[in-house]
This record gives sequence, C-alpha cells and structure tokens, in this order.
Amino acid sequence: MSSILLGLLILDTILTVFAIATGQILQPEALTQPTNQIATILHWNGAAQIISRILIILVFCIWINRSCKNAWLLDPPKMKTTPGWAVGYYFIPVLSLWKPYSSMLEIRNASYGRSDKCRALLPLWWFCWIALIILTGSSQSLIYSATDGHAISTAHKLATVAVPVNIALNCLTIAVVTAVTLAQNKRASGWRP
Repeated sequence: MSSILLGLLILDTILTVFAIATGQILQPEALTQPTNQIATILHWNGAAQIISRILIILVFCIWINRSCKNAWLLDPPKMKTTPGWAVGYYFIPVLSLWKPYSSMLEIRNASYGRSDKCRALLPLWWFCWIALIILTGSSQSLIYSATDGHAISTAHKLATVAVPVNIALNCLTIAVVTAVTLAQNKRASGWRP
C-alpha cells in the first residue's frame, strides 16, 4: 500500500510541476482559446491532478489505518488513538488542526520503539499540511467572495504560494510514509532500532 501511495505522491508532484512550468510559458489569453493544444493539455492535466489527489486521500487513509493497527501490535500500552480515529481526525474541522499530528506522532513512536529517529520530520510535515490548508482555504474563499480585481489577484497569489507548499508536503509525506513503513517492517521482523 505504501508503494502505491508513494507513486501517487510522485505523480501529483510531477503533474503540479508540469502545470506550473507550462502555465509560465503560456499567455493568459491562450488558455481561453479552445483550439490551443497546450491549453487542452493543461485542462487534462488539471483533471489528472484532481483524480490523483482523490486517490492520494483514499490510499493515505488506508495507509494511516494500517500503520495505526501495526503500531497497536508493536506498542499497545502506549497507543491511545484507534485506527478509525487516526483516519477520522483528518475529516473533523477543528480536530484536524492538531489531532492527526498527535496520532501520527503516536504511530511514529510505536514504530521506532525507543529510537529517536524521524523527530524533526513530523513537525515540518505538519507545518506544511497546516500551511497548505490555510493557503488553499484563503484562496478559495477570496475567489468565491471576490467583488473586485484586487481580491481575485490576492487569491491567485495565495494559490501560487500554495504550489511549492504542496510540492514540499508531497515530498515530506513520502519521507514520513517511507520512514514509518520501514521502521514497522524492521520491528516486526525482530530487528531493534
């Protein structure tokens, strides 16, 4: 499951970089012309990004659930978060600001045992997650409530800033998933970190 998730995260990063690179060389007027082949490719790229992000959400939820189950097997007395809540916290508006981080921290601690690895990675991953939520939420609310060109311009600037944050989040998620999965596999096979 982790290899599928990693592949989807890499695909999403490639699609994002492609959209940004192609969008930089196109004039804004070209995007509105239906005969422009690059604009058509960008529209298909956007559809592929939507599909890849939906798949990332689904596979990430499955991975979190499995990792939490594994963590319960590796270190049951210290685990407080159940596998269902480890996934559910991401979808509850107020709790999603801190509970997914604390459940991922529990999973990490159970996966590594007494080892102190991967400590700096989780806060950075979580910072990117929160920053992306704030940037995309602000951008979308400005677009939907915009009454003047300044608000739309600000929304597009926020969306532009969200792109490198999204790429960083994808890379950090790859690192977290890889680290936790490897740690759980090593502990399950009897190797002590």
